[in-house]
Order: sequence, then structure tokens, then C-alpha cells
Amino acid sequence: MEGAWRPIDRDEFNNLVVEQIAALDPGQRATLNASRVESRQAIIRRSEEAGDERVWVIAERQGQVLYFDDVEWGWNYSEVSREDRILNPGGSQSELRGVLESL
Repeated sequence: MEGAWRPIDRDEFNNLVVEQIAALDPGQRATLNASRVESRQAIIRRSEEAGDERVWVIAERQGQVLYFDDVEWGWNYSEVSREDRILNPGGSQSELRGVLESL
């Protein structure tokens, strides 16, 4: 990623998800599929200075979402509010399989 940062768009995100799902083993794929949701954006606030930004969510279970943070370029789990606001932003730079291995 060269030049000025810009948010990942839906097509880029969808391609990233397809690529990273292809790298999962069958157990990881089953874990993901058990909580998979249609991709949507959620609100994240890393700091007051940065303000509200958007991240992409692909799974949800028990009040937590699995989301991709394109600033850190990694996957994270967090509790989420009813308004789809990430409550505990993470700073992981893990690929999808790395996050699923930690479950």
C-alpha cells in the first residue's frame, strides 16, 4: 500500500476475504461459518482526534464481532453496541487464520 492512506472499498474488502478464507483449514472455515454474517460496516473510534471511522464486519456471536481494520490491516474481535459501534478496538495486524487460531 503506497501513497496516502485511503479506506478499503467494498470490492477490495471482498477480494481480501475470499483470499484469506481460501487459506483457512477446514476447522477454521467451520468456526467462521458458524458465526458468519453478511458483510457490513461498523463504527470504530480509536481516539477523539481520529473521530468515527468505519471497519468491515464478517462474523458475529455472543455480542462480539469479527472485523477488519484497514488502518492496522488486520482482523480483530470486539464487543459491539446495538448501534454497531466497536466497543473495544484492537490493534491486531493478524490475517484471518491467525485470529481464528486464537479462538
